[in-house]
Formats: sequence, structure tokens, C-alpha cells
Amino acid sequence: LLWSCNLVTKDAPPPEQQALEFGEMKYGNICHEQLKQLSRGNMDDFINNFADNVIYRFNNGDSIIGKNAVAEYWRDRRNNVIDKIEFYNDIWLPLKVNDSSQDMRMGMWVLGWYKTSSTYKTGKSMNQFIHTMYHFNEQEKIDEVIQYYDRLPIMQATTR
Repeated sequence: LLWSCNLVTKDAPPPEQQALEFGEMKYGNICHEQLKQLSRGNMDDFINNFADNVIYRFNNGDSIIGKNAVAEYWRDRRNNVIDKIEFYNDIWLPLKVNDSSQDMRMGMWVLGWYKTSSTYKTGKSMNQFIHTMYHFNEQEKIDEVIQYYDRLPIMQATTR
């Protein structure tokens, strides 16, 4: 009798892990806070959440690789191109991908949707909705960003 009980526990299959599950909201809060820092012009705090090997991808095919390059890009945009930027009506959905067959990198992702309102050094303004995907590494740093937006209103607002 003892032997058969022991077999049942040893041979019991592990609980099935879901391919995709909700993640902890702390990751969404990190992304939300990062946009607040960008709005305020606190570039050190904005950059702080990126991993050294971050890849920042834009939907037009451009990308920036490495924390220093991302910092240089956003510091230049915030100091020399963007006069004021605000984010609102934001929605954050943290998801944990447990199965690489889902055509997504495994690990913690945050999907973000928000409206942005920007005024540029040209004096022109732009409003649009942006969708951004953030991937976090094991040190809870952002190591990949994929941003989807309409480039045309930005180009029109930055042209004199």
C-alpha cells in the first residue's frame, strides 16, 4: 500500500503550463512610469529601465541597438525635436509567454496602448494612438521595444 501511494506521486504528470498567461502588473507600471519620465524630460530615469543590449524597433523597419544608442536617440529627440510630449488614456497588459511556438519570444511582455500628444520645436503639434510592446529580461530590464505608430503626422509636425 505504501509503495503504490509513492508511485502515484512520483509518476504524476506535472501540471500543464499555459502557453500564455497574465503577468504581474508591476511590469506595466514600469512602462507607465517610463513614459512619465519621458514627458517630464527626465532622460536619465527614462533610460534607466533599458538593458545594455536593448533593441528598439520601429514599425517602419528602423531599429536602434544598445542602451547608449537608444539614450542618444531619445535625448536628441527630447532636447532638439520635441518641445512637449504627453501620454494619456493608457492601457497596459503584462503577458508571460511560456511557449516559443507562439511566434513570440518567451518571457515577460507588456503590451501598451496610449494616446500621445506632442508639440515640436517647429511649433506644430501632433496627436495619435501608439501601440508599444516591451520585453523584459530576467533582471527586469527592458531588452526589446517594438513600437507601432503613424509616421506621417510626426513628419508633418517636424517639417518647417
